[in-house]
Amino acid sequence: MPQKIIIDADPGIGDAFAVLTALVDPSLEVVGLTATAGSVSGRQATRNLKFLTDLIDPLKDPRIGQSDLPMVAPRLSSHAVPTRHSFFGSHGLGDVTVDIPDLHNRRESAKLIVDLVREFPHEVKLLTLGPLTNLAAACDLDPELPELLDAIVSLGGVNNASGDVTP
Repeated sequence: MPQKIIIDADPGIGDAFAVLTALVDPSLEVVGLTATAGSVSGRQATRNLKFLTDLIDPLKDPRIGQSDLPMVAPRLSSHAVPTRHSFFGSHGLGDVTVDIPDLHNRRESAKLIVDLVREFPHEVKLLTLGPLTNLAAACDLDPELPELLDAIVSLGGVNNASGDVTP
């Protein structure tokens, strides 16, 4: 039986590859994709997730959670080079233009996480690839959430650089 996962992402290029890989991996069942602000704004992250699922298999669309938060400004150290925007492009996916409208049936990312974990208690792993804003908001909505998850797998970040784009 495939492992049920929710991927919480701010899809720039790296997160996009992770999402695409998970969507085609037969050992995984992506029950939800939730957008968070980070490399791109929450709204653009939502559009990017929809764009990616449309590329793979629009009929197998996982549920997508919406975010309206602004892009997280990188904290740069004195030796970091601010190249995030030029690396990720204006839509977060390099030179790819993402021409996707906003979702019609909007569901906030944190609420979707809670709903899916409640639907599949002790079966869902949450993979966080961006800032942990949605996880924190989901825990505020449902303090029992961590106990109902199978696991939380979190991609770590950095404190004094612009994320994954540094010299």
